[in-house]
Amino acid sequence: MRSVVPLLALMSISVTSAEVSYQQGAPPNQAVKRFAFTHVSVIPMTRDVILEDQTVLVVHGRISALGPSTSVVLPPGTQVLNAKGQFLIPGLSDMHAHLRRSPGNRPEDYLAQGITVARNMQGDPSHLEFRDQVRAGHIPGPIVVTAGPAIAGRRISRRHEVPESKDAARKPVRDHASAGYDYIKVYSLLSREMYDAILDEAGQVSTPCRLMMPSCRNSQAEPREPACGIARRSGGRATTSRPRSPGMLGIRLT
Repeated sequence: MRSVVPLLALMSISVTSAEVSYQQGAPPNQAVKRFAFTHVSVIPMTRDVILEDQTVLVVHGRISALGPSTSVVLPPGTQVLNAKGQFLIPGLSDMHAHLRRSPGNRPEDYLAQGITVARNMQGDPSHLEFRDQVRAGHIPGPIVVTAGPAIAGRRISRRHEVPESKDAARKPVRDHASAGYDYIKVYSLLSREMYDAILDEAGQVSTPCRLMMPSCRNSQAEPREPACGIARRSGGRATTSRPRSPGMLGIRLT
C-alpha cells in the first residue's frame, strides 16, 4: 500500500505567512549533510497535481534539487533513500500548538507527525530553550515560534499576566520582547485602553511582535470588553477592522 510517511518531516519548507519568518539563524545542524529521496511521488501543494517518480536532494537541511529521477544528478557521497511507492509533501505548520515535555506534545513528537513549524500559543523560558535547541540542531523538532505568558484582564490560567491599568499593560510587552519571545499573546477581558497601550508598546520595541486576541463574542465581561477586530500598525498608526467571524484573530505589527 502506498502511503504518506514521516519523510515529510525531513523536508525544509518556505513559510510565507505573516506569522513566521525563518531568517533568525543558520539552519539546524544535520547528522547527514546530504541525502536524497528517489522515485518518490511529490505532492507540491501549489497545484492539484502529483509529481510521480521524483528525486528530492537535501543538502545541509535545505532542498537543493527536485525533479524527475531520470534527470536529477546526485553528488558523490549522497545518502539515497529509495521511496518508491510513497509520497512526499511539504512540512505542515501547526498555528495553535502547546509544546510540553509530556509524550505527544514534545518538539520531536510534532516533527514525527510531519509538523515542521509550530506556533506555541503560551510559553515560558522552557519554550525559548526548546526553540533555541532545535535551531542549534541539539534536539529534533519543528521551527518553534513562541509567545510568552498571555496578557489577560483576569487570571483565567495561573500563567496569565494581569495588568491593573493601561500603563501597567505596557510592562509585560517590554519584558517579553526583552526575553526573546517571538510575539505577544493578548487574551480576553482587557479594556480597549489596555489593548491600545499593548499595541502601542509592541510597536516601539525592537523585536517584532505578533498579538493574538479573541473576538468580541468570546467575552461577557463588562466594562472590560476586548477590542473588536484586527488591529494593524501601518505608517505609525494602529487601525482596527471588524472581524468576519468569532475566534482567534491576529495582529501583525509592520
